[in-house]
Amino acid sequence: MGIAGAHRTVSRGRHGTAIVHVLSSLAVGGMERVVLRLAAAQRDRGCRVSILALRPGSLTAEARERGVPADVLHSGRVSRLYQTLRYFKAAQPDIVHVHNATSLHYAVWARTVSRARIVVTMHGNLDTHGRLGTALEWKLTDGAVAVSEAARTTLDLPGYNKPIIVIHNGIDTPISGTSVRARLRAELGLEGRVVGIQVARIDGRKGHLTLMDGLARLRQQGTAVTMLIAGDGVERPAVEQRARRLGLDGESVRFLGNRSDIDDLLEAADFFVLPSTTEGLPMSVLEAMSHSLPVVATRVGGLPELIEPQVQGLLVPPSDPDALAAAIATLVTTPDMLATLGAAGRARVLRDFSLSTMVERYQALYDRATAGELPRR
Repeated sequence: MGIAGAHRTVSRGRHGTAIVHVLSSLAVGGMERVVLRLAAAQRDRGCRVSILALRPGSLTAEARERGVPADVLHSGRVSRLYQTLRYFKAAQPDIVHVHNATSLHYAVWARTVSRARIVVTMHGNLDTHGRLGTALEWKLTDGAVAVSEAARTTLDLPGYNKPIIVIHNGIDTPISGTSVRARLRAELGLEGRVVGIQVARIDGRKGHLTLMDGLARLRQQGTAVTMLIAGDGVERPAVEQRARRLGLDGESVRFLGNRSDIDDLLEAADFFVLPSTTEGLPMSVLEAMSHSLPVVATRVGGLPELIEPQVQGLLVPPSDPDALAAAIATLVTTPDMLATLGAAGRARVLRDFSLSTMVERYQALYDRATAGELPRR
C-alpha cells in the first residue's frame, strides 16, 4: 500500500477526530504496544486513526490486523521529509500524536500542510530518551504528556511553555483461563513448580543481570523457583553467559525469546519480576497485574505509582541482587501472599489503569489542544 494512501482505508467516524500516531519503529516493545492498543481503541470509538513509523517491525502486520493502517517511511532524511509532507497533506489529521521525541522532527511538518495539533507523549524518564528535540519543535507542540508523575518531574523540554500532563497507561483486563494455565505449564514441564516471569526487552536497562545474580542466590539457599525470560535484545548473549557462569540450568531459568503468547505465559506464571534501573510506567507490569500476578520490582520511575509495597507486590532497590532474591523468596515461601497480592493488583488495574480511562483522557487532551485551551506556564 502506498504511503500517501494508507489513511484513506479508514473513514471518519462518529467522533470525527482524525489522528495520526507517529513513532520511531514498530518493533516489539512496551511503548509500541501502548500505541497499538490506543490506536485500535480510538478506531473502535469512531475516530479515523493511522500509524506512521520511521522504521518497520513485527507489529506492522498486527496493527493492520487490528484495522489500523500502519506505514513506514523509507530511509534517507530528504526522502523521509518528502514522504512526510505528502502523507500529512493527504491525511489532513486533526491530531498528530508523537510518541517520544525521536520522531518529533518529522511530525512537526504536519503543521506546514495541515491544521493539525501536535501532542507528544514521553514514555519514560528524561535519561531514557536519546533525542529530546529542538526548542523550535517543542514550541510548535500543543500538548506534552508524561506517563507517570515520576517521569514528569524529570522532563525539561526546551522551548515548551505549557504544563506537562500526566496520563497513565491503560490496559484491557483479560479473563483468566485455568485451562490455558494447565496446558502451558504441561508443555513447558512446569507442573508442581513455583514459576516467575519477566517480559522485557533485553537491553541492559531491565535488570536481567541483577536477576541472574538473584536467582543464583536463591539456588544457593535451596529456594526452588523457575524463571521464564520472555523477550530478546542486544544484551541477551551477555545475560545467557552470566546464567551459565552462575550454573543456572533450565530448572532455574529459561530464555524464551520473543513470544506472541504473552497472555498465556502470564497465566502460567505465579509472579512477575521487573528489576529495571529506569522506567516510565511499564505496560508489562500492568499486564502482569491484570493477570493477578504479584510483582517484584525496583523502586524506580513510575513503579511506585503502580505498586504499593505489601499490597500489590514488593519493591526493592535497583541493582541489588540480595534484596531481589529476598523478595522473591518471600513470595515463593508464602503461597497466601501470592494470591492476596495478585488479587489486589488486578483490582488496582480495573480501578485505576483501564484502557477506556486512558482513551478518554487523551481525547480530552485532543479536544483542549484543538480548541487552544491548554494554558501556558
